[in-house]
Amino acid sequence: PYVLRYWEQEFPMVRPTKSKSGQRVYARRDVETLHLIEHLLHVERFSIKGARQKLVERRKRQKEEAKAIEAGLE
Repeated sequence: PYVLRYWEQEFPMVRPTKSKSGQRVYARRDVETLHLIEHLLHVERFSIKGARQKLVERRKRQKEEAKAIEAGLE
């Protein structure tokens, strides 16, 4: 649990909601992001800063691809 709390502080894109009882509830996207963070840190050996930048670049690329697909459908 302490690793998740730390990653929540270091990676602003991971933001679980809280249940009425105060427990964290992770969305599927959060869980997928956490798996990617784990991979970047432990397998690819990125620093926290490097992993954060990689995630930001990935999100930006995904948004650009989504816009391109939308433009193609219009």
